[in-house]
Amino acid sequence: MITVASPIYLPNDVIITEGKSDFYFFSYYVKKYGITGIGIFPSSGVDSYDTLISLALGLGRRFVLLTDDDKAGRSAIKRYKKEYLLDNSAFTYGDLIPEFNGFKLEDLMTNKVKSDASFGTSKSGLSKRDLALFFQEKAVTLEYDLDEETLKNMERLFKEVRGHLQKSS
Repeated sequence: MITVASPIYLPNDVIITEGKSDFYFFSYYVKKYGITGIGIFPSSGVDSYDTLISLALGLGRRFVLLTDDDKAGRSAIKRYKKEYLLDNSAFTYGDLIPEFNGFKLEDLMTNKVKSDASFGTSKSGLSKRDLALFFQEKAVTLEYDLDEETLKNMERLFKEVRGHLQKSS
């Protein structure tokens, strides 16, 4: 018997996120608020985008890498820009929107959203696991509405992402 690899579906426009928490939050957002034409793919950490970059480049897809605007994110973005020549495709949140300077994923959300997402599994507040679990469920049920400020932050972020995807045509 001959085994044939199945095709991999990768949309023409892709956001590659830093990890699963970002992936589930962004996936929830695009499904809940009717954002079309953009696929969301998770990397497995800020230093683990290489395979997905290679795949997107090889398939000729337009993509944007997004990381937290922290030391690790800024360092990784600098490396990806240099190694893969991604000047218009690799960004921290602060690169896209100066007001988001220093932001991590959680900083895009208000305290209300973070409180709603916290299952109390972490004594220090919202854990990445809580965030991933909460939005993994909400991406399926869509039974949650973001508050106005969080929604505004996401709208601004996606407007910038779309602009950069268009530039990479």
